[in-house]
Amino acid sequence: MNGRFRLAGALAGALVVLVALAGCLPEAVHPLSDPDQASRDQRLLGLWSATIEDGTLFAHFLSEGDAVMEIMTVSYEDDGDGEWLAFSMFASRVGDDWYMNVKPLAESGEAFDQAEQNYYLSRYEITGDGRLTVWTMTEGAVIEDIRAGKVGGVVEEGGWVTTIRITEGTEGLNSYIRGSDPARLFGERLGEFRRVR
Repeated sequence: MNGRFRLAGALAGALVVLVALAGCLPEAVHPLSDPDQASRDQRLLGLWSATIEDGTLFAHFLSEGDAVMEIMTVSYEDDGDGEWLAFSMFASRVGDDWYMNVKPLAESGEAFDQAEQNYYLSRYEITGDGRLTVWTMTEGAVIEDIRAGKVGGVVEEGGWVTTIRITEGTEGLNSYIRGSDPARLFGERLGEFRRVR
């Protein structure tokens, strides 16, 4: 995969970095809500860590002064290797659930052209004991819904990579998510983060 797909297949969703372990994620051309009208989820601010297959992943949620946050992730692998990634993110509340609208910014110093970046959506839950659990979209469920006409989108199957792009506008996308089963549509569990500070 090239850097963009590895990154996408890599987060989330802080989060997205773990996604790299899961393959390529569906992309959304539009976010779940208007970033100019979003409210910052203060609970996310700070430093989180998760144990990954070959080491530890740290995710630092930083305030940019408004609803948009920057996520800096740093991975430390047991063999001494590692990398850092940067994302912009703002939260959306849909029904009783919280979601992240994430865009890749840079990978180990290499900036991505923001005009070419789409959103990667993830669902998250924060519990009172300091745990952050993140789920990304289920590839099969999104493909099924696009083909059934439940949400606007395009599926392009290649030799190595299947690109899934949701083209539905923000209002329609929000309605689609609201009317869907979160466990079905966001069934890929990235992992569990613990608050460091």
